Amino acid sequence: MSKPGLWAVKIACIAGMAALPLVVDSYWLNMLTLALIYSLAVFSINVLTGFTGLLSFGQAGFVGLGAYTYGVLSVSGSSPAIAALAGVALPTAVGLLLALPAARLKGHYLAIGTLGFGVLIAQLLNNWVGVTRGPMGLLGIRSIGLDRSEWFYVALGVSLLIVTGLNILERRTFLGLVLKSVKHDEIVSGACGIPVFAVKLFAFCLSALLAGLCGVLLAANMRFLTPDLFGTEESFRYLMIAVIGGVGSATGGLLSALVLTVIPEVLRTLGETNVRLLVYGMMVLFALWFLPAGIGGLIERGVRGRPQGGATKETGRLVLPGLAASKKGTAPATAILELRGVSKSFGGVQALQSVDLAGLPGEVHGLIGPNGAGKSTLLGCITGVSRINAGEIVFRGRRIDRLPAHRRARLGIGRTFQKIRLAGELTVFENVAVGLAAQRLSRISRYLRVLTPLSAAAIAETVSGALDAAGIADSAGETVASLPYGTRHNVEVARSLVAQPDVLLLDEPATGLTGEERRRLGVLVRRIAESGCLVILVEHDLAFVGELCDRVTVIEYGRRIFTGTPVEAQNDPAVVKAYLGSAKFVKREERRAEAT
Repeated sequence: MSKPGLWAVKIACIAGMAALPLVVDSYWLNMLTLALIYSLAVFSINVLTGFTGLLSFGQAGFVGLGAYTYGVLSVSGSSPAIAALAGVALPTAVGLLLALPAARLKGHYLAIGTLGFGVLIAQLLNNWVGVTRGPMGLLGIRSIGLDRSEWFYVALGVSLLIVTGLNILERRTFLGLVLKSVKHDEIVSGACGIPVFAVKLFAFCLSALLAGLCGVLLAANMRFLTPDLFGTEESFRYLMIAVIGGVGSATGGLLSALVLTVIPEVLRTLGETNVRLLVYGMMVLFALWFLPAGIGGLIERGVRGRPQGGATKETGRLVLPGLAASKKGTAPATAILELRGVSKSFGGVQALQSVDLAGLPGEVHGLIGPNGAGKSTLLGCITGVSRINAGEIVFRGRRIDRLPAHRRARLGIGRTFQKIRLAGELTVFENVAVGLAAQRLSRISRYLRVLTPLSAAAIAETVSGALDAAGIADSAGETVASLPYGTRHNVEVARSLVAQPDVLLLDEPATGLTGEERRRLGVLVRRIAESGCLVILVEHDLAFVGELCDRVTVIEYGRRIFTGTPVEAQNDPAVVKAYLGSAKFVKREERRAEAT
């Protein structure tokens, strides 16, 4: 759908909703107002679960905190403004406190933890009779002087404002991309410089704020509260509405809240409760079965056309912005990365044993050995994915083995993964832009950069340079899931390049590539090294290693058994016995002679 047509549909929908007070009676107007208010609780789930991938069963607890904070302060004589501010601030603060332990949990452990929080709040509201008045209910909440029509417009305005803000956040800002990256893969996010734990804290706080705001509006509108309104079943109802609307879609959540609030009231005309519940359940199952992405996914398919891709460009036409210019000719002669006696064990398995390695700027350093030797584990130790048990890792004279992964990435260490780790539903441009986190989040003073639009010139130029260098510029708008295997490897390489690292770790990047794709990758790797970057290459293709690598380190059973040139490795009896056998490296001179 074209942009003018889309805007016309939006304006028509808003105008239609604004006209509802003129055509419906007070009962239905009140039901629609409540639906709009409850949509804020659904939005809180969209932020936490849809954007960041954190499943919560305790959102009703935050809604209840906001509602009762407003109600108790209102009854005690506080002004509505102060009561409203407190009703939003308290759930946000509690959300932060809950996130400190909960953000370290994953999967069903996180779900159970948030469920426990919801049960705790429900019991607190029910039993703290001296403050909440328990099952008797909290009466006498002060009116703010709005009639039913005015309340509808307030709820509609707040809902539409939040929908617009969340859509902009999720689709157009770098922060939205950071949230989605954490949802898809926390390890990749950390390797790209994203502080995963801090992002989760932010998501919890924003989610709690929206739920608290829902509670404030609910209390001010109803002027009567009971603990039953915030029981555990309410959390599941919010989650169900979010799922049907499309988890992560604010627009779908709003529509779903309206539909699932109105339909039960319509079904009351059927009289029999069992029939009503049966019809309601069938509608929910129908939506889950035929609309797995929810109402929001259906809208997205109607709005967005299929991304257009094209032929892959030749690698090497453009220089990555700032890479060669900033590093070439300035590289020191000393090692930029040193591993001193690095050891790593997993339970009783010793994966690495006293490994030493020194990498020079501008060098392509091969890391080879049989399967299971510990090569990928060593890369994980360098980047912070795995913590070492002994030894030291030194980068530019600074010990970094105690730093978390995101801080190592910000210092200038980038990597790819043995098993491709990309977000399939995101575009190539978005996947590569994630790599900019190492630069854009490198200092606290730069954190406001997360609000930068993805279309900003600084982001677009840098990402486009990396895409062009990797030969995938024409695939920028395609989703990664639609790409062939070899092209996905190039996307990972581009993502690691976009932050202009000083050390680049490539874990079997040539796997699954055609001969021409390997040639292009080889050209790109050599260009990267010539810019002054240390490239550590894990690869089983000895021809590829022999052509590119200045030196190689051989690992067997977690031990370093050799470091030297490929020619020296070819003649080393220990290397031949442990790994090479009758295989041989192809020297650069031989490959160049074959090419000519």
